[in-house]
Amino acid sequence: MWLAEKNRGAPAGSGAELGTVTLAGCPAGVYMAGERRNLPVLGPGGYAWAPEAGAQVLVIKTGEAGEAPCVAAARSECTVPPGTVRIFNGRGNASITLDADGGIALVGKVTINGKPWDGGSSGTESGPGGGGSESGSGGEAKSGGEGDGGWS
Repeated sequence: MWLAEKNRGAPAGSGAELGTVTLAGCPAGVYMAGERRNLPVLGPGGYAWAPEAGAQVLVIKTGEAGEAPCVAAARSECTVPPGTVRIFNGRGNASITLDADGGIALVGKVTINGKPWDGGSSGTESGPGGGGSESGSGGEAKSGGEGDGGWS
C-alpha cells in the first residue's frame, strides 16, 4: 500500500528516452514508442543544429507529466581524446577541432567573410602562423591522416 502511495503523482517512465529522427529539421519528428512530431530542438547557447532523418537523439520529457518532449542531443561516437572538442556536420565532410594542446584543425570548404580561403599563396601554407595543414582548390582545408576522417 505504501508503495502505491509513494509513486502516486509520479510520471510514468523515464524523464528521457532515445529515439530515431523521422522528420529532419527544426522542429523534428522522432520515433520512440510512437512517433512524436513538431518537437523543439535544443542545443547549447550560440549553437544551432538540425537533426537528420535516421539520427539517434535524446528526447527529454519536460512538463508535469512529460507531456512536452524536446530533442536535446544526438548520439555520436566518442572519436576524440579527452580535452578535445569537435564540431562536425552530420555528413562528416566538414569539421572544426579544438585540440587539448591548443591546436585548431579545419576540414571542408573554408570561407572568411564570404570569400573562399585558398590556404595561403602557395596553396600549402596554413595561413597566419604557418605550418600544419594542406589546402586544395576551392578553399578546402584538410588536416591529419588517411582513413580516420582526416584526424590522427
